[in-house]
Amino acid sequence: MKKLFKLGWPISLQINGEMLSFLVSTTFIGWLGTVSLAASQVTMQYRFLIMVPIFSISQAAGILVGQAYGAKQFSEIKHLGSASLVMTSIVMVVIGAIFIFFPRMLASLYFDVNSPQNSAVLHLVILVFIIFAFSQFFDAIRNVLTGSLRGLLDTKFPMINGLLCIWLVSVPMGYLFAFLFHWGIVGVTLGWTSGMLLGMIVLYARWQKMHLKFSEGATHLITL
Repeated sequence: MKKLFKLGWPISLQINGEMLSFLVSTTFIGWLGTVSLAASQVTMQYRFLIMVPIFSISQAAGILVGQAYGAKQFSEIKHLGSASLVMTSIVMVVIGAIFIFFPRMLASLYFDVNSPQNSAVLHLVILVFIIFAFSQFFDAIRNVLTGSLRGLLDTKFPMINGLLCIWLVSVPMGYLFAFLFHWGIVGVTLGWTSGMLLGMIVLYARWQKMHLKFSEGATHLITL
């Protein structure tokens, strides 16, 4: 029970902190007016939709890395992590291409893209989709790295990294870009992107350090 709590509370805190950040970001967008809020609602539907397969890959990576760790198959840890990153990259490149090249088609499921009355919303939707093509790639890699690290029982570091990047980078930068630079919803989205990029880089460095640690341990065992 004690070990479950020790491993579980950082995961709970990280997820709650990230969900709260969505609330804050949406509040920022609401302050910008109905056009920005409408554009956000359209793009966020697709954002949450693609989070499902990424969450699945993250969970699968955590389970497989955890099994390899428990079975002391340390040489498999790197391969499993690399495979999950490659799969995630392929999925997100495809989704990113759809966001960039077919934003009107995606938006047409929610409103009449040919109506002049919706031109302002459509303009923002297209811009946000282009940014999402990159931000969601960074976020997806970050989430899969988080899952892989959890498989190594490393839950505190991803939690600290996630909360700091979101609350010290994404949210403040989003506010700065949106209201002080007057970039509106584009600024909120760019702020989020900057935090996801930083979080991805830090977690990748952490993953490299952790799997090398276990690989060296395996080599040492073979030598003995």
